[in-house]
Amino acid sequence: MFRVRYTERQNNNLEIIAKFIAQVLTHPDDEDIIGIVSSEVQELCQAFPLYGQFEGGI
Repeated sequence: MFRVRYTERQNNNLEIIAKFIAQVLTHPDDEDIIGIVSSEVQELCQAFPLYGQFEGGI
C-alpha cells in the first residue's frame, strides 16, 4: 500500500491552502477577501513551479 508521508512543511502548506478555501467559502461575495486570497495563492504557487519553461507564464 502506498502512503504519502507529509513533512512539516507540506502539512503547513496544506493548512494554508485549507485556510484560503475557508476564507473564500465563508465570504463568497467579498471581492476584497477573494482578491487577497487570490494574490496569496499566486504567491504560494510561485514557490512550486511546475516546469522551468513556464516560469514566465503560459
